[in-house]
Amino acid sequence: MIGLQRRHFTLAGLATLAGASAPAQAQQHWLIGTWVGRTEKVRARVTEDRTLTVTRISADGTSAVGTFNAGGVVVRPRITIAGDRISFVSGSASSGATYELTRRGNELTGVRTGHAVASGRPNQTNITLVRQ
Repeated sequence: MIGLQRRHFTLAGLATLAGASAPAQAQQHWLIGTWVGRTEKVRARVTEDRTLTVTRISADGTSAVGTFNAGGVVVRPRITIAGDRISFVSGSASSGATYELTRRGNELTGVRTGHAVASGRPNQTNITLVRQ
């Protein structure tokens, strides 16, 4: 009987140690997910909504992979991360827009810099995306 109790005690101890030494599950990066919002005073082809969906963060945490739906036009921007700030370009350098956003809780707020169709000059508008 004592031998059986020792065996149970030993197995219970090993199970506890195995659980304690298992690696902790990696915490998900704050940017992973879907962010939806609108850009002020910018016409869209289909809808006014803007949706940023981030699916993966680089191992070093400085870039991300995802899609950006800018009013019906979906692109795969190169997203750069620096702390609580992100930036990306939607479209080409000459006809697209640059987004500079900062995380504030469950929101990404910042500025969209694009080119006015009539003048071709850069114009800036505010944008806020909210985590869904």
